[in-house]
Amino acid sequence: MFRQALLVALVAGAWEWITVLPAMIAAVLRKKDSTFNSWLIAFFKSIDSAAFYSPVVTAFLTGLVLGDVKTGLLVGSTVQLMFIGVFIVGASIPPNPRLASILATALCILTGASTGEALTIVVPVSVLSQLLTTLFMTLNVFFLHWADKMAEEGKIVNIDLLNTLNGIGWQAVEVIPAFLGVYFGVDLTKSLIATIPEVVSKGLGLSAGLLPALGFGMLLVIIANRRVWPFFFVGFLLATYVKMNAIAVAMLGVCLALIYDHLRNSRSASRVDSALTEAPYGSPEREAVSSDTASPGKAALGGEDIAGVFWRSFNFAGNYNFERLMALGMASMMVPVLRRLARTKEEIVSGLKRHLVFYNSHPYLGAMITGVVAAMEVQKAQGAAIKDEDINGVKTAMMGPFAGVGDSLFWGTLHPIYLSITAALAAQGNPVAPFLAWFFIGGTAVAGHWFFLNYGFRWGTDVLAKIRESNVIERVAGGAKIVGILVAGAMIATLVSVKTTLVLSIGGGSIAIQPILDQILPNLLPLCLVFIVYGLLKRHMSPIVVMLILMAIGILGAWLGFLG
Repeated sequence: MFRQALLVALVAGAWEWITVLPAMIAAVLRKKDSTFNSWLIAFFKSIDSAAFYSPVVTAFLTGLVLGDVKTGLLVGSTVQLMFIGVFIVGASIPPNPRLASILATALCILTGASTGEALTIVVPVSVLSQLLTTLFMTLNVFFLHWADKMAEEGKIVNIDLLNTLNGIGWQAVEVIPAFLGVYFGVDLTKSLIATIPEVVSKGLGLSAGLLPALGFGMLLVIIANRRVWPFFFVGFLLATYVKMNAIAVAMLGVCLALIYDHLRNSRSASRVDSALTEAPYGSPEREAVSSDTASPGKAALGGEDIAGVFWRSFNFAGNYNFERLMALGMASMMVPVLRRLARTKEEIVSGLKRHLVFYNSHPYLGAMITGVVAAMEVQKAQGAAIKDEDINGVKTAMMGPFAGVGDSLFWGTLHPIYLSITAALAAQGNPVAPFLAWFFIGGTAVAGHWFFLNYGFRWGTDVLAKIRESNVIERVAGGAKIVGILVAGAMIATLVSVKTTLVLSIGGGSIAIQPILDQILPNLLPLCLVFIVYGLLKRHMSPIVVMLILMAIGILGAWLGFLG
């Protein structure tokens, strides 16, 4: 069992200790970044992003190392749908499905448990992971204060290394429970499964079809509004009557979103074009902040400096803590900038201290803030009258709005689209699903970090005016919501499974209820269940309580015989 436990621990995050971590440490200690190494780190971090946000990926990898990919896909699909509307907002720490999907898959394969039986550990394990994350965030405050002392002494490499090594703790939070859970938990799980009555086991199997309603209910709470509800029913009807799959529905949604956007915003198209094509920072028309356009001897950043900021942006939450959240991550991202621009130890100390203040924003869209701050650092080094409070004022002004827009666009809209499509494929046992999740989620992470960082660096403090002028983010977010709710409607018809076995006895005959409901509207029960869950969540009922209710309904349905 030691071998299996070790393999599962690698999937849980230990793989990063032998791949991406050495590359990051080497870059920090070498005190010089390279474009190749930065993109190599970004490649590994794209895998980590996909594994963090998609249980299909982690469950598939667990199934792969344990020799049962099909079970991994089925368990991953169910867990992913259960948590499709769960994501981190600010300093709130929700239950984490990654560790739960790994252990549920491992125990399902190693004990012979059914998918429904394995799902019984999802809630307690996800809550355990939530508690361990909270504990580690509290511990990180100690490391943050250690970084404050390093800043006072100008130890720029030590601060960079501390934030990099802090990632080991985040992986350990899941690696250790994953190893112990498999090493000690298999025999215990087998004993527990042997004591489960047959009717309860059957009920847990039925609940596996009900639990996706929770994920879709949470998703509707986030993205549904009066403007997009019609698209929800279009998606539901397409999947119900035309049998259109998730990818086709998503493609149709993109087309509908583009048409809808054109009808609403055609008059503003010229403003968008001009806003995106005017001369940005780094062009001859503006003060030079890059080495490509700066005059000889003038402070500027080179391509490798930006590449260094780029790979460090993936480690923005290395020291995520309850006191100043991403402060150490921001200071680490600014290391290549300060290393290039600072001429004295006093300037390094001042730079580190001004970036160790409170900071928190969205990892992708927030990269634009990092770019703006880097541009301001260049201007400050060139002699512009920019004070420390000016730089921190810009961060403070931008981080809240960018976090709100980023959370809504990426976590609340784009990621659920990705997760719905890949969960649907995984439920069919399609091995393409985890690779598609990596392409979607990992690709979005890399593109988001790189594009927004460079966009912010090029435009500098003018970036807010350009965003307001173009209105592009709001338009993309609006279109993404249309695609998201269209896909959600289709997936409810496909992935939420509720059928009744009730039969009415009238006179000397009997009438089955399910065929009557199918004649009225196929998939009516799944639709009603999702709306019931949606209503409970809108009334602020805890998702964990709703999850337990759905599992209880499955068990009662099997016991009383009204579900099948």
